[in-house]
Amino acid sequence: MTKRFFFSLSSIFFGILLSTNFSLAYLENAKTDQWLLEPIGTYRIHSESKDFGGISAIIMGYDGQKFTALTDKANYFNGSVSRDPRGKINNVIISKPYPILSSEGEPLKNRNLDSEAMIKTADGGFYISFESNDRIMYHESLDSPGKFLPSHESFDEFHYSKGIESLAISNGGLIYAIPEAPNAESKEIRAFVFDGKKWEKSFLLNTIDDFYITDAIFAPDDSLLILERNYSWAGFKSRIRRFRIKDGNAEFMQTLIESRFREFDNLEGMSIWLDKNGEYWLTLVSDDNFNIFQITQLVEFKIKIK
Repeated sequence: MTKRFFFSLSSIFFGILLSTNFSLAYLENAKTDQWLLEPIGTYRIHSESKDFGGISAIIMGYDGQKFTALTDKANYFNGSVSRDPRGKINNVIISKPYPILSSEGEPLKNRNLDSEAMIKTADGGFYISFESNDRIMYHESLDSPGKFLPSHESFDEFHYSKGIESLAISNGGLIYAIPEAPNAESKEIRAFVFDGKKWEKSFLLNTIDDFYITDAIFAPDDSLLILERNYSWAGFKSRIRRFRIKDGNAEFMQTLIESRFREFDNLEGMSIWLDKNGEYWLTLVSDDNFNIFQITQLVEFKIKIK
């Protein structure tokens, strides 16, 4: 199965920036400057729970101490993180699983289980996307019943298990939904934008070298980071590309990283967060597909600006 993961930024981060005296000049420079990703480390998560695995999205909190992870079986876990003086993870404690609830307040089941993307809004709500039975739900909190968002006629055209793989919130509050792969007749992936009432077609993202999208997130400068995956008999390969969204188009800015095959596991989710020193980090998480030959892995980078 090809599953996915995620946290997108919203305007809440600007308050954090000001409170840490982190210069807004950073944001202005970041719009045009090239970025570097400084590798910090990887960490394998272990859990005794039979329900743990299949992580498709992650939201890391301020200073990288706590996170929420979504599985593709419509469960979520909370995690607590310990770090060494450099910030590298040295321990993770995982909670018991909690179910994502239907619109009737019941745990999801059968073909409604395949949860893929999750984003948190500035007011504490959550949007979650699902494949197979393609849809997007809104939850006022993760323990509250879901509310259906309107669909778009194009959602019915997604390939099976390659539907809305990514959700992202721009700094202006617009919600974008991005499928994993293009339709059969195209090499470009169509994004959709939600205006609060309906979905509209938005920008196109080109696919290169058989990479398909597993997550997306808007950075503080409102550039869009795309996490992509290529897989074959040789294993998994990951890539992060950066785009500027302008006038309904996606303008390529740079490739931040492209891993070797089997350098990491099946990276599906991505979160961006601010540490107490005013620096931004990326946390990526892998989906083990509940496969004993794969692992649940956290991979972290610190964002540096040239």
